[in-house]
Amino acid sequence: MKIKLNIIVSLFIVLFLLPDKLLPQRIYAFEKFIENVRIKREKDLQSLGCYMFAFYREQMIREDSLSTRMILKGQEYHFKNQPIVRVYKELRINQSPIDTLLKPDTLLSQKNPPDFYDENFHRYYMIRDLGKTSLNNTEMRLVEFIPRGETSGLMKGRAWIDPKTYGIIKMILEPHPLPEGLTKMEIEIFNTYDEKGRIIRFGMQSLSHIITVDKQMEIRIRERYSQYKSYPDSLCDSLNTHYSLQP
Repeated sequence: MKIKLNIIVSLFIVLFLLPDKLLPQRIYAFEKFIENVRIKREKDLQSLGCYMFAFYREQMIREDSLSTRMILKGQEYHFKNQPIVRVYKELRINQSPIDTLLKPDTLLSQKNPPDFYDENFHRYYMIRDLGKTSLNNTEMRLVEFIPRGETSGLMKGRAWIDPKTYGIIKMILEPHPLPEGLTKMEIEIFNTYDEKGRIIRFGMQSLSHIITVDKQMEIRIRERYSQYKSYPDSLCDSLNTHYSLQP
């Protein structure tokens, strides 16, 4: 009887007392991990100046039984990872070149609600640690994030994070809530880092998959960025000023 009582007491200590002492430590460690992810991202953005990327965009649109394939090539200019302008060099639809003159797209960033790794993420997101996982034979830490409430413009999804560098390697995102008329809108993003471990561009490779509720339309968009080059900050300043003044 005494042995059974000792076992019950031991179980009580393990189940009720220890978690109370360990849980705050685990919560603090996870919050510190996310804070380190945010700090790394901010340092990367501040260390990067004016960059140009060559981009390749392939868009497949299926409407009922009709499919259209569109390919766009060109260049994109960024300042501290904020897109400024996209200049098109080539457009093909179903392999046929289109001679229509393509005007540059202004990509000047707008103020959006913070991402899950921003300073005020806890005000907008609930975050869950899914533990260790593997990506391309490399150990990662998997994090799930869900917006609080129905705030528009936020994304829910998962992030694969390098526990050694705190770099975000891959993300799978979905708008929350989904736009009306869609049954699926998923975006898969792979980030790329330079030889110094700084992120070059969020989403060097991405794949978007969009399906309407009636399933009569499906859109797949694949983007790849390469050949990034560094330019004087003054170039991006002039581009920013020029396109900010456009009507």
